[in-house]
Amino acid sequence: MPDKTGRNRAKNGQFKKGNSGNPKGRPKGAKSITDMLKRIGEEPVPKELKSKVSEVFNEVDSGNMTMMEAVMRTTMMYAIQGRSWAVQFIADRTEGKPIQPINIEEHKPIQLIKTNIPSFDND
Repeated sequence: MPDKTGRNRAKNGQFKKGNSGNPKGRPKGAKSITDMLKRIGEEPVPKELKSKVSEVFNEVDSGNMTMMEAVMRTTMMYAIQGRSWAVQFIADRTEGKPIQPINIEEHKPIQLIKTNIPSFDND
């Protein structure tokens, strides 16, 4: 519960009906984490990392390599080393996640029929 309830909060600390904790919404021009990661992934590998990338991927031209490609190549190396998370990551993205069945029990409504049969209870 917050220290101060203010005018937009009830005594229990929850927002009153019709009030929001962020009334103006996300600021215009604000980028999501996904947008930022995609933008960074498209950038070329920085000079500071090129020697490391070249050392690890010596047969690949690191001059044209993007950050995303470097990350994917590194993930592939982890998979080759037997890291299960990397194998799973690659399999999910190349083969798709396996279909996971969901069991849903269907409960059909009971149909009540009014009859003229007398009741046996003592009403």
